[in-house]
Amino acid sequence: MSWTAVLLAGSRLGGDPVAEHCGVPVKALAEVGGEAMIRRVVRSIAAEAKIDRILVVGDQDLLAPILDDLRLACEVMWCAPESTPARSLSRAFKGISDDTPVVVTTSDHALLQTEWVGRFLQESEASGADLCLALTAAEGVLEALPECKRTVLVFANAKACTCNLFAFCSRSARSLSDAWQATESERKRPWKMLVRLGFANALLYRLGRLRLENAFARLSRRFGVRLQPILLPFPLLAVDVDTPEDLRLCNRLVEREQ
Repeated sequence: MSWTAVLLAGSRLGGDPVAEHCGVPVKALAEVGGEAMIRRVVRSIAAEAKIDRILVVGDQDLLAPILDDLRLACEVMWCAPESTPARSLSRAFKGISDDTPVVVTTSDHALLQTEWVGRFLQESEASGADLCLALTAAEGVLEALPECKRTVLVFANAKACTCNLFAFCSRSARSLSDAWQATESERKRPWKMLVRLGFANALLYRLGRLRLENAFARLSRRFGVRLQPILLPFPLLAVDVDTPEDLRLCNRLVEREQ
């Protein structure tokens, strides 16, 4: 199966603290390990054999020169961003054939590795679901990065961190980009987000009675598409760069690895 990757590389309204901290026009140009984050992410995605095209949602004039000297095995296309990530994704879908599966990530996923992407696509294909979301165990994240603050989803049988990696395996899944627009302002507050997705879901979550698999089954029924969490054993997959502290953390991790 061949996939198209959508890489969200726009800016949120109101400015971005990482871009301001680094003195760059957009966060995607902030450097980790001496290299712009978008360059690191594109290289990791392009090395996955299942991906034959990358659609970058961002300012082409500003970002394309950063990628010019990369020798990539897949085609890179461009799409102008909208005012929010969800709206940008909806726009990107319009340029992709309905029967093409799409994997979505962000340009601030600076530690992303090809192995992680490949494992996620493999398990998403095997799941038979319409939309898959990558998660990783919160315990592993806290053990690997005790100083790192991540949003934790607390279910009755699991604690998990989101990973900014999504697989839209069917045409019907793409309609959920509209639902995302209604909830993206609450992305750091799971309780309020679940209220928007259904009072019963929110109440059970708040009471600590919502199991992980039941949560996705309930959401699947609500939206009429099959949603599937993909739990991956890679704690660093939960790290993206939202703050200057995140940026410093990523640079320390890269330096340590080198």
